[in-house]
Amino acid sequence: MSHFYIIRSVILFCIFSSFCNAQDPQFQYLKTPDGLTLRVAHWVNSKPHLHSKTILFLEGRGSFIELNQETVQDLLIQGHDVWVFDWRGQGGSSRLLDNPQKVHIDRYETYLKDLYQVVHQMVKPKARFPLIFLGISFGGHMALRYALAHEEDLEGMILVSPMLDVHTNPFPYAFARALTRTALLLGFGETYAAGYGDYNPFVERFKENLNTQDHLRYEWQRKLSMNNIQLITGGPTYSWVNATFNSIDYIQQPGFLESIKVPTLLLSAGLDKVVNNSRDKELCRKMAACHQKTYFNAYHNIPNEKNIIRDQFLIDVAQFLKNLDSHPSEIILQKVENNIKANNVL
Repeated sequence: MSHFYIIRSVILFCIFSSFCNAQDPQFQYLKTPDGLTLRVAHWVNSKPHLHSKTILFLEGRGSFIELNQETVQDLLIQGHDVWVFDWRGQGGSSRLLDNPQKVHIDRYETYLKDLYQVVHQMVKPKARFPLIFLGISFGGHMALRYALAHEEDLEGMILVSPMLDVHTNPFPYAFARALTRTALLLGFGETYAAGYGDYNPFVERFKENLNTQDHLRYEWQRKLSMNNIQLITGGPTYSWVNATFNSIDYIQQPGFLESIKVPTLLLSAGLDKVVNNSRDKELCRKMAACHQKTYFNAYHNIPNEKNIIRDQFLIDVAQFLKNLDSHPSEIILQKVENNIKANNVL
């Protein structure tokens, strides 16, 4: 085993086992109006600086807080406060069906209400710095939905492999949508969508994954799942897939993206086989303040990729956040002006 591999193993051991002074989160639980519980984690940075931000990390479908520890620690090192929460139906939040592995939802507006509650009841009351969304895949999709409805809450967004559209292999796209509609009409909304089922980390293998080319990180996360079976989820139900198609249609309707003025960094993976990113550049151009970059050799989960990729990702994130302070958006300027007027400075 090479020295480089040993060093990387030690670093990841520190992260995933909470040794070596890796900062532990403060866990909290939030009750939703419909009686569910959302699990929320908060890391307070001990060494803030001029460019520090409050980052709400929006995880992807099927993820849970602990899987994002390494990226959270990197953001802390950069000087930011970090929040992460498990979406309803996954991780340590309330599950929605008898089979807790099924990722299920009625409509994305339900997720949007949860996100609004997390922002306004948990994050903003304790935020020391401007609020930034960092959304991965499904989380990136939800960041866009939120930005249109509540852009006044945000200073910026980082969308990583955002789910602007999806691959439906092995089915043709039109057939997959028709199959989903038919399944709902026949009452199979709570059934796993075709091709999906429970996730068993004990039998999954690296060569079959579509998220990362880094074997070590893959194995660490698989072992983390093996040791936290209660936190894992499997595939989506037909109801979730139908809600996803509806929400994709919603964000791609004329005028949606054009209305988003929040400064945005959109990062795409060149080897992505999870989301369909063929229109990422086009969709980014529609937004008032969006910059798109492609990591051509990356799989879907860029923050979990090989060091050469994720190191550049961290550099790009840091630069974007720093630039927000040098080139404030119209939203930020308006907030400053409103604050000045409120304090009778003018």
